[in-house]
Amino acid sequence: MPYYRLKKADKEFFSRMEDTIDTLTEEPYQKYWATLGQFIHTFSIAEHKLLLVLRKEARIKDKIAGIVFSGTRGEQASKWIRAIREIYRPRRLQTYFKRALDQFGVISTVRNNVIHWGARYDRAEKYLLVSNKKFTPAPHKLKEFPISVEILNAMIRDLHTVIASFDFELYPDKSSTSRFVMLTGPWRYKPPQPNPNPNKRHRDPKARKRRQLSSRRSR
Repeated sequence: MPYYRLKKADKEFFSRMEDTIDTLTEEPYQKYWATLGQFIHTFSIAEHKLLLVLRKEARIKDKIAGIVFSGTRGEQASKWIRAIREIYRPRRLQTYFKRALDQFGVISTVRNNVIHWGARYDRAEKYLLVSNKKFTPAPHKLKEFPISVEILNAMIRDLHTVIASFDFELYPDKSSTSRFVMLTGPWRYKPPQPNPNPNKRHRDPKARKRRQLSSRRSR
């Protein structure tokens, strides 16, 4: 087997790669990876339950549904369920079910961003940060938010409630008041509010009205 001598640049590259791997096996990543795995697993169960609700609402046979809805993700399934309800049941969604769909959508967005953007440890702020800074050149499209074991656990607990709500749609039990109380409780995860864009000018409606009046008088 021929021997290859690594160039200096190659040695530096592999050295940085080893440092990165070593960093990812240290805290705070260890607990984060374990909790992230649990979060993804719980999310997949919720998404599976939602697809079962979609099959029930569509009123088609399972074999046909397996073909029609093949590859359907949770967000699209939620939209179709809402649309089908408007046709078959021209009434408002049950409060607990609408809340579950809304919270599932919120958590789904977080899940997608965490999976595709990853999380990096901000040593200055001492927390894990999810950001699309390296993926978008436009400052006004910058999105970033903190993520932690506590935040993941809050979403996991909410997903348990979401799963119970979907199960209640699949197997309704009107007599179970304790389950209904659980389905209508407050959510543990609340998404952070987006930071205001400092480059965007604040529009004052009163100032705009004064400018319009001034412009009319000068004519």
